Amino acid sequence: MDSEQVSKLISPFSDRLREISLKGDSFELAVSKKGEMIVEELLAVTLKYVGLFEGIFSIEVEPDYELSYEEVLDSTGCTVRFVDEQVIETMPKRKPESKSLKVFFFQLAEKVYIEDLPEEYKLRDLIPVDPYALAEINEDKFFSEQYPNGTYWEDSDGKICYMLFELWVDGRAVVVRRSKKYLEKGFWCAGIEK
Repeated sequence: MDSEQVSKLISPFSDRLREISLKGDSFELAVSKKGEMIVEELLAVTLKYVGLFEGIFSIEVEPDYELSYEEVLDSTGCTVRFVDEQVIETMPKRKPESKSLKVFFFQLAEKVYIEDLPEEYKLRDLIPVDPYALAEINEDKFFSEQYPNGTYWEDSDGKICYMLFELWVDGRAVVVRRSKKYLEKGFWCAGIEK
């Protein structure tokens, strides 16, 4: 990290401190008595947010939204399928403005329940990528071995549905379900910018 990167955080912070017009004596006392604690707490908050983006990477993809649900699953080459037919019919098609779509992958730092996924995306200013785009990325048979990954969407009743790609004992698996489930620490979630 260089001084220019540091100043992107420090300069706006410094500006905000001047804007709120803290009284000189109280500010001086707080800094002299609790300065080290203030720095440690600011550092902890900074590291928390930096951690949200640690390891994030992106892949450009051009999804084929003309495919049927079955063709989408077939295109992945996954030999193991756990697919709820009612859920797969709710799969959204988010046609991007351009042919190409930039998909970001972020890694979960702890076990997360499916119902809590929206908050993980919100923290990173992302929305879930559509299953068509994710399936196309997972046509690479080695991708889900290295990066077990998934996305989610809400059906018309507001229930969370998901598509996951993982390596199982029996081979590469695709899971399309609507159920109570959690994702393990280290799982990769796919999203796009809002």
